[in-house]
Amino acid sequence: MWLNLLAILMLVLITFFTSMQGLFAALILLVLAVISSAAAFGFYEDLYTGVIAQWLPVEGEAVALMALFLLVLLILRLVVDMGIKGNVLIPARLDKIGAGVLGFFAGLVMTGTAMTAVQLLPYDH
Repeated sequence: MWLNLLAILMLVLITFFTSMQGLFAALILLVLAVISSAAAFGFYEDLYTGVIAQWLPVEGEAVALMALFLLVLLILRLVVDMGIKGNVLIPARLDKIGAGVLGFFAGLVMTGTAMTAVQLLPYDH
């Protein structure tokens, strides 16, 4: 139950903060979150078996997944922010509604990746 509430809270917060930034920023975040998630799921096992398994044999997969996701997202976001200096002018209503919708989907990707990492953690009843 607590994990569900945490996931819903994470989704709501990401959607809210993204809707405040605008449609163009939400679109960028959605694309970068999808790329980061794909890269993390594609390479976390290699990172785990090659580097992390000797130090964190139990929690290492979750750490590798989240570390890759956050590192790729951070690097891509920095590159995009350096390359794109301005914003796109869109009517205010469309900007807020579109940003909320795209922010919701970006939040789904980010929350799904985080919850997958949580599920990789060991859980003893």
